Amino acid sequence: MRHRTFLLVTGYLLMVGACGGEAANEPTAASPTTTASVATATEVTAAPTANETTTVITASTTELPAAVTYGPATLVSGEEVCELNPMIAAGTTTVDADGTIHTRDAEFKCTATNSDPRISGTATYTANLDRWTTTGTDGVQFQWGTIRIENEGGAWETEYIGIFSPETGDIGAELYTGTGGYEGLYYYQWVIGTFGQPWPTKGLIFPDTGPIPGA
Repeated sequence: MRHRTFLLVTGYLLMVGACGGEAANEPTAASPTTTASVATATEVTAAPTANETTTVITASTTELPAAVTYGPATLVSGEEVCELNPMIAAGTTTVDADGTIHTRDAEFKCTATNSDPRISGTATYTANLDRWTTTGTDGVQFQWGTIRIENEGGAWETEYIGIFSPETGDIGAELYTGTGGYEGLYYYQWVIGTFGQPWPTKGLIFPDTGPIPGA
């Protein structure tokens, strides 16, 4: 499987601006224009340790920006609302003498809503992490696993690595490979999320034009 690599610095958000260009490359509205509603959290608990749970309560909705086309590529916006109660399903957790927490083979699911319906659907995460904590939920972690976003048209698959800290939230980016009806397409997604809240996403769907370094 071609896989994506997390970008572990906040600077990757600048790539949103890189989608601009000369007048000849000005974006046009996606046809047909697709809008979507996304859930926002009305109650949030603190970021959990490996043995704690988090509940996301969805109530109000906001409208996503419309997808924008650049020839065969599409810039999209979305959000993922994750079922994190219980956070760890079928996973195992051990704690070292120094307090380091290791979780392996966990799984959770998210509902992905996107301005492009090709990226909407059920996102299934496998999760592994090493966590270092001081008191309560004050801690940082390194995390890795796989993600599969699936809907009636096909699926998107990726491997990931990333980090979490109270200062940054969950941070990273991933390169998905399309399968089924999305064969021949890539989806690059970047996100900075806060654990226990819906995760806002931005991404670019683009065609396979040849080998991608690191993919």
